[in-house]
Amino acid sequence: MSSLLNGLNILSTALAGFIPSAILGLSAMAIPAILILPQPEQSKAFSEIYRRGSIIMPSLSAVTATLLVTVHYAIPLENRAGSLRLYTAASMLAIVPFTAIFMLKVVDKSKAGNEGSTRAIRQWSVLNVIRALFPLTGFLLHLIHFKARL
Repeated sequence: MSSLLNGLNILSTALAGFIPSAILGLSAMAIPAILILPQPEQSKAFSEIYRRGSIIMPSLSAVTATLLVTVHYAIPLENRAGSLRLYTAASMLAIVPFTAIFMLKVVDKSKAGNEGSTRAIRQWSVLNVIRALFPLTGFLLHLIHFKARL
């Protein structure tokens, strides 16, 4: 593997580990901190965190998936160890449809600024942990692949 390809592989591994960590960090640290605020400040804080995350995380997931696919297809066929990189890439992108299908209605309720919003923020936090399992699984697959190549 060339040094450029090796660098892209290392970068994709780092990003694949960062994405689920960042997603889980929201539910573990940011959401509990938001929930100690009174309404409507809870909803305002949640809205801002969600706005930033909705820009950053899908973009990082797309970049990571692109890197994984690029590295996979840049390696000669006889040196590829299966398709784990492609499964990892798909798992990074799985956060987008999961969000659209299961989370957007909860996001709208979370932004309302009433007592129902607090319940919706808690529900969003649980869904967020479930959503993090997709890239976390992909990262673990990638580590298995990475270790197999050492």
